[in-house]
Amino acid sequence: MYLSSIVFCVYYFKFKVLDFNNKPPIIILTPGKTGSSSVYFTLKKVFKMYNVFHIHYLTLNSINNAKQNHLVSDRKSLPLHLIVSELLLNKIKNYKGTLKIITILREPVSRSISSFFQNIDFHKNSLEESNLIINESKALEIIERQISSSVDEVNNWMNLEIKENFNIDVYENKFPNKKYIIFKNKNVELLLLKVEDLDSVFENATKEFFNLRKGLSLINYNIGSEKYYSNQYQTIKNKIKLSDENIEKIFSSDYILHFYKNDVKKLTDKYKNN
Repeated sequence: MYLSSIVFCVYYFKFKVLDFNNKPPIIILTPGKTGSSSVYFTLKKVFKMYNVFHIHYLTLNSINNAKQNHLVSDRKSLPLHLIVSELLLNKIKNYKGTLKIITILREPVSRSISSFFQNIDFHKNSLEESNLIINESKALEIIERQISSSVDEVNNWMNLEIKENFNIDVYENKFPNKKYIIFKNKNVELLLLKVEDLDSVFENATKEFFNLRKGLSLINYNIGSEKYYSNQYQTIKNKIKLSDENIEKIFSSDYILHFYKNDVKKLTDKYKNN
């Protein structure tokens, strides 16, 4: 907690001198583990004329709840994105210029697995055995519990972070065949796309969203399969099977039917516990 306080102070003074009028903000606002790190580092490298931020929450209650969860977890410290979220929320309150936001979605089962490994510190005391080996049976139990609430979690996230914050309903329009959609409301412009389509649509999406002559090429970053837990990550991905109850709950949800309608059969077959 002491270290978090020092980091907060450093970033507090950084935010004090940020000038959004001369260097407008781009906010990558997504649920965790949706390929957002790759988008963030791509924009950060290319767009020197913008302030680029990468966060998961932009409402005060969500930020405070996430902070509390981290402080009582095994890691007992705050990740940088929560510190940035809190400072950014205060900074944009009086900003009148165009606020560009990018939101990336992901198929909920894959996201739950990836999120578990990204936040392994939450469970490391009960999961890790010798030599950083993860107890797979315990990991599967935790992941399966998280998967059961994954659709409700992302729907709640979109209601709080997108609809209530910016009065944008992502379900209002049919998700188009071009596999990304741009919403506009007052000074807010929101680009929404799916991580599964990033490689194929990122160039066209950024060309339209930022009004560029040529869209951007995505730089892949933070890939789970390249980390120390990569072997177990792949093993658990292959072992995950869902109960009929979870299959019905997840793949008949509004979220899936709106954004993954054409993939329902493929996803059901992949995760069904035959």
